[in-house]
Amino acid sequence: MVTSIVNEATLDDRLRSLVFDQLPLSGIGYAVGELTISIQFVDITIIVFCNSGIPFIGSHVVVAEIPAVVGSGNATNEISEGQMVIIDGLDGQALVEPTDEELEDYKARAKAFADQKAEWKLLKDAKSVTADGKEVKLAANIGTPKDVEGANDNGAEAVGLFRSEFLYMDASELPSEEDQFKAYKAAVEGMNGKQVVVRTMDIGGDKELPYLPLPEEQNPFLGYRAIRISLDRQDIFRTQLRALLRASHYGSLAIMFPMIATVQEF
Repeated sequence: MVTSIVNEATLDDRLRSLVFDQLPLSGIGYAVGELTISIQFVDITIIVFCNSGIPFIGSHVVVAEIPAVVGSGNATNEISEGQMVIIDGLDGQALVEPTDEELEDYKARAKAFADQKAEWKLLKDAKSVTADGKEVKLAANIGTPKDVEGANDNGAEAVGLFRSEFLYMDASELPSEEDQFKAYKAAVEGMNGKQVVVRTMDIGGDKELPYLPLPEEQNPFLGYRAIRISLDRQDIFRTQLRALLRASHYGSLAIMFPMIATVQEF
């Protein structure tokens, strides 16, 4: 049932508190984002459903395994509290007032997916080997040091991408060297000797900072972003590099530079 509608601006803090503080859950949902709904036959009862895409939500939803559908147009203005809605986070679908047949179908789908996840859980510590015997490294994608716990719980052999821009997006001003150092150090130590690849700030395109205005462009995704901002704003870049170098003392840390297009940029 749809139980509450909340302003989208409160999403990140509400989601953090609901997931990480482990509030008691039941068959009735809690308010997260513009519209939160809960399906009574699903174990996870926090479900996110929003009209637009939300840059801050991605890693929290993935790590917490919260079913989510975003970019739903005007749907949350047309659905009322008290209506039954099924959220299919696998296929990105939402069914309003499902029929009895649809409800039974999704109960079966939910059970099948839960069974599949239980089977996958048994393989989390197995080696990653292709059909022809080639061993590969299965690495995690994280956005904050808090994600390391989930990476370890699921058998990650490394962190292949630490999206450091989330440290900037979660802050009201440019994060200091000390704040960044603590975040990178926590991630490196949390992986217990496994490699952590940190991508330097990839800001631009759809990832904007209110405190770092960027010029308007026809195609900002391929324009002034990522490494181009870092090379232009070396005060920001050097602060991040110093934090990374300091954190590398505590484990295996590698640095990735985003959007390298030319030899000169490298």
